[in-house]
Amino acid sequence: MQIHRNRRFRIPAFLCIVFLIALSGTGCSILKEVKQTVEDTNRAMLTDSSMLPSSVLPDAEGKHTIEGWEEPSARIDAFIAKNPNDKVTASAMRVRQAMLLLSYRKYELASAAFEQATDLKQDRDIALKNLQKSLIWWFKLDKHKAPDFTSAASHVAAFTAEIERLKDGSENQQIKQYLEEMRAWIEIHMAEKSTDHTFMAKFIGEAMDHYAETLSDADIIAINEGKPTPGLGPFSTNVRRQVRAMTVIKRAEAVVDDVKKLEGTVNYQKPKAKQINAINPNQ
Repeated sequence: MQIHRNRRFRIPAFLCIVFLIALSGTGCSILKEVKQTVEDTNRAMLTDSSMLPSSVLPDAEGKHTIEGWEEPSARIDAFIAKNPNDKVTASAMRVRQAMLLLSYRKYELASAAFEQATDLKQDRDIALKNLQKSLIWWFKLDKHKAPDFTSAASHVAAFTAEIERLKDGSENQQIKQYLEEMRAWIEIHMAEKSTDHTFMAKFIGEAMDHYAETLSDADIIAINEGKPTPGLGPFSTNVRRQVRAMTVIKRAEAVVDDVKKLEGTVNYQKPKAKQINAINPNQ
């Protein structure tokens, strides 16, 4: 199936992750406020715009509407101002704020938020902070044009380094999946925009080699059958991941089709319980 080439793929994976911020020694009222802020930013990041009353922002006088990022971002600023000594929580909130701002293309503000995250404790937040330049590059990149391939390759390497640095375990599972999925999209984009079939085959092969390692047997079965694993809730983390994986694989298969047209064959296999049925170049 050919996927439309002009589809804008701002990766949605991270926007649904529920952040659990380390709050050791924090009072119950502050914990409640942090949880509310997390819920608000989750809600904001799941929509492109929000028609909120202008009164929700202290500096919103004269504005009829505000953008969806402004109110939750202002809440983060207000929380940090009220708790100036809680550097750990503030730093974690700044990372969340940066990702919120990235989803609304506020790149300079996102960069500033990342820079203020100076006391991070969780692997997830450290990984995102370490990747701030690569994240901003990817969100900012014009997906309709070919990237600087040398630069793109360096960003892929940065993602790989952070993925390998993250320890295995349930606490890092979602962030690893997010980074692995974004790395796959970067490599697919490199393949799509290359005009040399040899490099196209190289990029798409590397993308799928990397991505196949992230999929569970249940994910592979879902991809083969074209539908999520039965019995899971429609908004569960596993279902969302499987639906996204189907999109990644379909996009990769479109690139493979292009390579086959140019080259006549390509050494690529659709991932399946660690190696599904190979794509037949003669089909």
